[in-house]
Formats: sequence, C-alpha cells, structure tokens
Amino acid sequence: SCLSCPQDATSVEGSSSLDQCTCKEGYETRDDYDTSMGCLPCAAGMYKEFAAQAACVSCPEGFYTETPASTYCKACPPGRTSFLASQTLADCYCKPGTVGPPGGEGSCVSCPKGKASATGGAGPCDDCTPGKYSDAMGRSECSLCAWGTYSELIGSTQKCDGGMISGCMRHISRCT
Repeated sequence: SCLSCPQDATSVEGSSSLDQCTCKEGYETRDDYDTSMGCLPCAAGMYKEFAAQAACVSCPEGFYTETPASTYCKACPPGRTSFLASQTLADCYCKPGTVGPPGGEGSCVSCPKGKASATGGAGPCDDCTPGKYSDAMGRSECSLCAWGTYSELIGSTQKCDGGMISGCMRHISRCT
C-alpha cells in the first residue's frame, strides 16, 4: 500500500519511501531538508517556484511578494526598485536619480540638471555642492570638477571653469 507524503509535500509516481517526498511549490522543509517533519510556507518576501528546489529564496531586488507560500514575486512598478526579500508594494521606491511619492505608487521624476539623488525614494533631489556639477537629468551623483577647474556655484549644471582663481584659493588641493 502507498504512504502519503506529509501535508504540502509531494512525490513522483512510483516513489517507495518518505525520503522521496519534496515540499510543494511555495513550501520548504521544516528541518534541514527532512520532509518527514512536514513543510512550512515560504515567508512573505520569499518564494519557491519548483518542488525540486530545496528551500525558499528571497525575492530579488526590484521584486516583492506579500503572500506566504508564494511561487513567484511581483515586479515593482516601472521606475521603482526594492531591496532583497521585499514584502510589499510599499517597499518599492524610486530608483537613484529619481524621486517620487512613497508607498510604491505614483510616478518617479528624474532629478533636474544641477541636482542628484543617490538613494532615490521620496526625495528631494540634492543640489550639487561647490566643486561638483550635473549636466544631465536623472543623475544619482554629481560629477567632480576636472583637475585644475572649479565651480563655486551650488547646483551647477555645467562643467567647471578652468579660470576660477578664487575657487582655487579656497580649494587649493583641487588646483595643484
């Protein structure tokens, strides 16, 4: 007579022992791959696509799952990303170089020239500090002025000028 696999486990037809049971999609073993102890649902932020996988894995960056026992992760909306093992849509934030409303919904907007956002998220974009510039939209960081040049402007949108003697006096290490 056939024995049944534990709840939330399965085996291929013709299996002859409990050792051949594997946890179903969305479930993992309770105790170090020993299915005889039963199976647990993958936690939110984790998934298991195939029964042949030994354990649940984290949703990758840019994806999330709210539901225990998930077999897949949902993608964050366009322009948003998330950390590894994210559990909700609210975990999706605007990518670096863009800002937008928190909570995973709403449009992300590129930082304007002269500003940058290293972390993205709800913002605001930060002005480039003196000695740096951003000549394009959507930058995650401001660029350093080239050797021997400097800009005293906050929020500079152009490459730095080589003729800034007063800037060199204040920032001598950038001018030698």
